[in-house]
Amino acid sequence: MFFKRKRDEEREVLAKLDAISRAVEGVCDRELPALKKTVDELSTQEMPALSKTVEELRTQAGRHDMAIEDLLDEWADKDAARREAKMTLQRYKEREEGLVEPLELYQEQFWSIKKFLASKDEALAVQMAAFEERVKPGRQLCQISCIEEAAQAVDFRIHEVVEVLETRERELDGKIAEVYSPGSLYEGAVRKKARVAAWKYIQ
Repeated sequence: MFFKRKRDEEREVLAKLDAISRAVEGVCDRELPALKKTVDELSTQEMPALSKTVEELRTQAGRHDMAIEDLLDEWADKDAARREAKMTLQRYKEREEGLVEPLELYQEQFWSIKKFLASKDEALAVQMAAFEERVKPGRQLCQISCIEEAAQAVDFRIHEVVEVLETRERELDGKIAEVYSPGSLYEGAVRKKARVAAWKYIQ
């Protein structure tokens, strides 16, 4: 009895599986042609547009790549130009310094000679003063100035006070008593302060 019941259950299960299989085959037979037709229609209608879109994206990507490469090349050129300009400016500054420094030395030595001759040889001192007036326009054209004036108020931007002299004359207080060595200005900037003695009023 037990084995008979088991065989009956197996036949029943097999019958159900067979029915399910036939039902699935029927669905496939009915639906697959329609599904295939839908896929074919989508392929026919959508694929050209999709292909066109992909091609346009590829073209745009290529243009962007070229634009980026051009930009990088431009930056590289500008960077090279900046480096070259910086090097050129540095060379000009070095050359300028090589010209200005000897002129300042000449100016200081000329001032020392002129000061010495003022008390030793009046005629030669006059000639030196005349020569200085002749070269003054060229010096001004180069924007080189000599800080050498005495009897004016001390300006710590251009004067270095190395000695203080006492005076009982109030009007001399804070003024330059003597210039020990001249200073120099180049293009309005102080390159060297004049070393001076200054008056200090005392009661």
